[in-house]
Amino acid sequence: REVKLYSEVHHLEKKNLPEETIARYQELKDRILTLGDVDVIPRKQYIGFKLKTNFVDVEIRGYFGLTMPPISV
Repeated sequence: REVKLYSEVHHLEKKNLPEETIARYQELKDRILTLGDVDVIPRKQYIGFKLKTNFVDVEIRGYFGLTMPPISV
């Protein structure tokens, strides 16, 4: 059985995504990574963000309906 490896590129290029969706994903990823030593784990259906366990799973779709307020550090 062949093991397939996935990447963020797989998710961001698989569908003809609007630039806004890609930009919002990148903004979300940047904010998540400020939380510490977070691993980005691309899977077949989603991109996981993991500390000890996955705490965020992101499934990329054509429309990214998320409003993110500013983060105060």
